[in-house]
This record gives sequence, C-alpha cells and structure tokens, in this order.
Amino acid sequence: MPTLVEWYAAHGRHELPWRATRDRWSVLVSEVMLHQTQVPRVVNAWPAFIRRYPTPEAMAATSAGDVIRAWGRLGYPRRARWLWEAAGVIARDGWPDDLAALPGVGVYTAAAIRAQADGADVPAVEVNIRRVV
Repeated sequence: MPTLVEWYAAHGRHELPWRATRDRWSVLVSEVMLHQTQVPRVVNAWPAFIRRYPTPEAMAATSAGDVIRAWGRLGYPRRARWLWEAAGVIARDGWPDDLAALPGVGVYTAAAIRAQADGADVPAVEVNIRRVV
C-alpha cells in the first residue's frame, strides 16, 4: 500500500489554481470558499473573485454587500461576510500571529494557510483527514 505522500503525489489535486501560490490572502480566500462547497464549484468561482479582490485592502475598501453579491452562488453567504470582516482586520492591523483570531477562521483554516502560504510544518486536520487518520 502506498504511503499518503506517494498517494498524494500520484492523485492529489495539484492543478487547483490556489495551489500555485504562496500568497496568504489567495489561500485564505480559497479555504473559506471550500468550507462546505465542492471543489469544482470553487474552481469556477475563485479566479474571478480573486481578480476582483486581489488583496485584503481591495476587499476592505468595498461594502460587505458587494462582497456577498460577488460570492454569488457559493452558498453560506455568512462566509463572505466573515471574509470581508477579516479583510478589514488585515488591512487595518496586518496579519495576526494567530490566524484563528480572524473572523471566520478556525484552527484548521489557520493551519492550512500557514502550511501552504508560509511553508510551516503544521498539520491541517479537518473532518476528511481525521477520517483517514
């Protein structure tokens, strides 16, 4: 049986657009979009959304209503609101040391951002990973 690393090398979703960046904001947006939304739907929505709001400052400069409208049919619009609130915090204060302090960001999302964007050696364990382990 292959190890998890071998399986990921052969079958992982390497082509996902947010996997090609180390930008914290881009990774945060993708992670929030992926909460309770299937990957193919996020693949379709993420590029236009990140072009519209390429930085926390760009999102913070608009209204929550605009962000929720741009969120479109991804569902759970509260996530868009939290993302807008997080953008405001980041634009005003910078990135916090504890990313879980941002609105809508939990332990898993904070770890996923640190692992992907910062290259930190931290586990990002969510429900599917927990089930495999």
